[in-house]
Amino acid sequence: MESNESRAHAVPLETVFLDGDGLHLLLEAALPDGSLATLVLDTGASKSVFDISLMEGHYEAVDDAPAIQSAGISADMLENRFGLLRRLRLGGLEIEDLEIVLLDLGHVNRLYAQFSGRQVWGLLGSDLLERYGATIDYRSRLLTLRSPGAPAAAAAAEEEEG
Repeated sequence: MESNESRAHAVPLETVFLDGDGLHLLLEAALPDGSLATLVLDTGASKSVFDISLMEGHYEAVDDAPAIQSAGISADMLENRFGLLRRLRLGGLEIEDLEIVLLDLGHVNRLYAQFSGRQVWGLLGSDLLERYGATIDYRSRLLTLRSPGAPAAAAAAEEEEG
């Protein structure tokens, strides 16, 4: 039986066009209680960010982490804080103890509700994408993730087989 660490995990992506021509990628993730959450795949986000109101009861506050200021594309400064997500499942990959940033994503949800009718729980950022050796295949609409420490050659060979 293969371990979670040596396998490549494909996560289906959904495309959404915002305002006519802006391509955005969405994916589904399972939270610790099994609830499904829609996330935006955001390679421009340095950290994975989740909506503080939607995530109520799904994360543990990190009390010793200072509140930080964050600026999005709108250049408005947003007050946020850190949390710990004990478990997040992306496809067949189980991620444990993910450090996340929590902030009000109301403005993001209004935009996605207008163009896709979807509620966005968060943005999957480059911190997680880099850590799990992410590959985005736009043609197949797949995100492939590998556990840290998985041999790159073995993961690439397995991807070709599967």
